[in-house]
Amino acid sequence: MITKKFLNKKKGVARFICFSLIGIFLFFIQIPFSEGKKIPIDIFITIIRRTFNDYLPYFVLLIGFLGMIDVFFIKKNFKESKTAIIMAICKAVGFLMIVMSVLKIGPSFLIKPEIGPYTVDLLGGPVGITILVGSLFLPLLLEYGLADALGVLLRPIMRPIFKIPGRTAIVAITAFFGNFALGHIGIEKMYKQGQCTGKESAIVGTGFATASIVTFMVFANMVDIMDQWNQYFILTVISTFGITAITCRIYPLSNIKNTYYPDIQPNPEPEYKTNILKNTFCEGIKSAETAPPLLKNIILQFNETLFVLGGLFTSGMFFMAGALIIKDHTNIFTWIGCLFWPFLSIVRIPDMSIAIDACGISILDSMLTTSVGANALQEGLPLAMTTRYFLAILPISMIVFFSGFIPCILSTEIPIKLHELVILWFIRVTLTIFIVGIYGLLFL
Repeated sequence: MITKKFLNKKKGVARFICFSLIGIFLFFIQIPFSEGKKIPIDIFITIIRRTFNDYLPYFVLLIGFLGMIDVFFIKKNFKESKTAIIMAICKAVGFLMIVMSVLKIGPSFLIKPEIGPYTVDLLGGPVGITILVGSLFLPLLLEYGLADALGVLLRPIMRPIFKIPGRTAIVAITAFFGNFALGHIGIEKMYKQGQCTGKESAIVGTGFATASIVTFMVFANMVDIMDQWNQYFILTVISTFGITAITCRIYPLSNIKNTYYPDIQPNPEPEYKTNILKNTFCEGIKSAETAPPLLKNIILQFNETLFVLGGLFTSGMFFMAGALIIKDHTNIFTWIGCLFWPFLSIVRIPDMSIAIDACGISILDSMLTTSVGANALQEGLPLAMTTRYFLAILPISMIVFFSGFIPCILSTEIPIKLHELVILWFIRVTLTIFIVGIYGLLFL
């Protein structure tokens, strides 16, 4: 007679293997689609965006309304601190901006196509649908053993270098192949389940949730260095994760409390020094055995994601559209870029005016950073190879920017503040200048 324990073990093995393979296929395996190749999750997202493109502004409006209900009637946490009050006001103003942009009523500086409507379209499509669809399948990677199994294998690397659990590697990989927002959703889930601390979640959310590998190619093409792909890709990875190894040890990340989510039983990953492969498999099975049913997990994830999106849409509209309005009427981003002139001068980055503009505008949007160089090339201006590398690497290695990243991470419960994100942006831009500049002096 087969014992109940054996049945549970058999169930755990089946869950671990099947769900992990499905998750790997959906998030990491490229298959033919249209005229190229995409991962299956991206195919689902593309189809949904094409099908419902005309309705996306109303999707943003509806979810933004849900975000207002969450802030003022469900959580009611807007009075907890001065920061919470300020963020609540920003979200309320952001929701009003969404309403005006969708209905096309209000001041001309907001409802002009390249400001309000553009921001709503960006939130609804590339950001919103990606988060909603991608997050529904995240349990396949996080809940059924794959994250815990990878934790056993990668702990000897992740813990000493980046001060984070090995199991968080799956979130970093997901963001790398998918979207920074999926990284934020994934690491928040691990934090709220006691699998990592607040400091560890902040390190992952600000150090690994960068642009996807597909976006690497976009940036390389924009400044015409795709013929040097291998060199560019390696330097980008070294810059991005090398800087993370530094920022995890200094302010502001070093000052974040290394505590678990309130009222949650901590579930730190075990440390194994022998029988690594055997324990890898055993940890995966153990996690899969105790995980809730997949459908229940998906429903829970859907509910959590809707509220994250509500905060993202409202605060994102405020910051993104507001920044675009400022850019449209002032030279403030050029002035911000001047802060980096001393560092650019030390490593002798060529094309100084273009590099300064790119550094300043980078806080607003990653794509705008590289477009500074793309526009210069279109106008027939010669750009040095070091400058091209810098303009293609910076939007990835800096990680932090207002048009998506900052609103997204602030909409989660990852314990990091707005001013800390701005400080991290400055540090990461500065370190990128030195890494690319020194590489350019030696090899380009």
